Amino acid sequence: MNVTVILVAATAITFFLVGTVLVATFAMAALSHNQNRMQRRLRHWQDEAVRLSRAGDPER
Repeated sequence: MNVTVILVAATAITFFLVGTVLVATFAMAALSHNQNRMQRRLRHWQDEAVRLSRAGDPER
């Protein structure tokens, strides 16, 4: 095979792999961000439920 064809193929494969890693990294960052938002929202709901239950409890 011609050396130029080998270099072009190797370059294409390298760019494909780098692109795949970048897409996976951005996807993981986005999923982590959404998970953090959901955890904050859940914590807020739990705090609100505790606050409401304590407000209705005459002993506290």
